[in-house]
Amino acid sequence: MSESKKQREQEGLRKHAEDLRRQKLNQKADLEAIRAKIAQDKAERKGLSSPSSTTVKAPADTTTVEDGKVRIMIKFPGLDASIVKTFNEDDAMEVVVDYVKEQLNKENFILWNTYPRKQYKSNDLSSSLKELKLKGSVSLLGMSGKGYTPKVSYQWDPMGFLWACRGMGLFEHVVVGFS
Repeated sequence: MSESKKQREQEGLRKHAEDLRRQKLNQKADLEAIRAKIAQDKAERKGLSSPSSTTVKAPADTTTVEDGKVRIMIKFPGLDASIVKTFNEDDAMEVVVDYVKEQLNKENFILWNTYPRKQYKSNDLSSSLKELKLKGSVSLLGMSGKGYTPKVSYQWDPMGFLWACRGMGLFEHVVVGFS
């Protein structure tokens, strides 16, 4: 009886060891599948953006800007869209606005330059990009709506510095002189 009991224990140990080996092999296979999926996702991110992306790009878009050209990227935070296109520096701002209207099928929007801070208005439409001092690569902010002017609010910090917020939640330090 003791021999049969020992044989059953050994058989049980063999089965347990075999189960452990199978589990390890399954875990390795699962890990390899996960690593392959991660590598595939990284390759997709480095490649072209997915078709569900709302980014609109001109077909002949390049990252280096030639002389006499202006590469403009316009971001619309509310729409999760951005437009990138290269224009001639002699083109009027109206050309840029018409291109944005064509791409987004939107009539009411305004364009802002973040630095230096400037809102482009209807009197700027006839000015060339060169006259508006837009050269090289430029990022503009597009806002849906018409006649939007961000309100300015002020806030004092605990150190006694005054900060200004201009509608977008971005605070900047305001120099205040005391006499």
